[in-house]
Amino acid sequence: MNRPKLFLDLLQSLKINDLSGWSVVVAVEPSDCSSEIISICESTLTEIEYRLIVNDHVLGVRGNPYALLNSVFDSGSALNIYLEEDLVVSPDVVEMSLWYEKNYQPQWLAMNLISGPCGSAGFVSNPAFPSILFESKVFNSLGFVVRAQEWASHIKKIWMGDGEPNNPNAAYWGSRWGWDWSIYAHVAASPELKILQPAFARANHLGENGVHVWPDLNRKLFGALRINDRVHGQFDLFDVDSMPHELRSHVYLLEELTNKHIQVENLQKMILDLSTNK
Repeated sequence: MNRPKLFLDLLQSLKINDLSGWSVVVAVEPSDCSSEIISICESTLTEIEYRLIVNDHVLGVRGNPYALLNSVFDSGSALNIYLEEDLVVSPDVVEMSLWYEKNYQPQWLAMNLISGPCGSAGFVSNPAFPSILFESKVFNSLGFVVRAQEWASHIKKIWMGDGEPNNPNAAYWGSRWGWDWSIYAHVAASPELKILQPAFARANHLGENGVHVWPDLNRKLFGALRINDRVHGQFDLFDVDSMPHELRSHVYLLEELTNKHIQVENLQKMILDLSTNK
């Protein structure tokens, strides 16, 4: 809401993509930077269809994107690339998103632009494999692609969680840590659902100061992360077991991390239930 320079970097990286037929929708939170953010839209998104939503009051990091996605899908959008203002994206993000829509499979809830869970320093981004896409149980907030159908049938229903986010007394990572963790937990607990992932990242996170990030952490997670910087024109869906070992072993490790999260949450629920019954 108050980082216009990062927002400009995002729009400039997005503009390298072919945005023909796309509409850019920006939800602006009220702040001292609101007018500057609006001016950046007006000066940067020239010759691109765009729409501004200026909130009457601050909706926050959970409410603002929820309201935005509701708006775009209620307006008839079939496919959305969700981006936050402190990301930069690759020049083939749009092309990869259209591939996702054309080749959609029923088990896909969404497609991430970078593979790995939030809060982890182990993101998969291997420049040796720019065309490989694979399925995983891992989800993060760092850019994702979703169709209207999955928004309505799954994501919209779980986005807000079941308690106050960031409440230190709320142990459940899958429902009270944030909307991204709610989606991550939903996929992890649903055997039929997968998230599509690129082996070479299509987004990076530049915001060193924010609601859930600080400089040392951001540099550790993203400081040396490479992302795709060209249009390769090809995407290939691989089964994880058939991928090269250096990718396969990395993905297996992330799946193990997901299973650990589930085990911890189940234990926390069991302890809480015993305490309540007692």
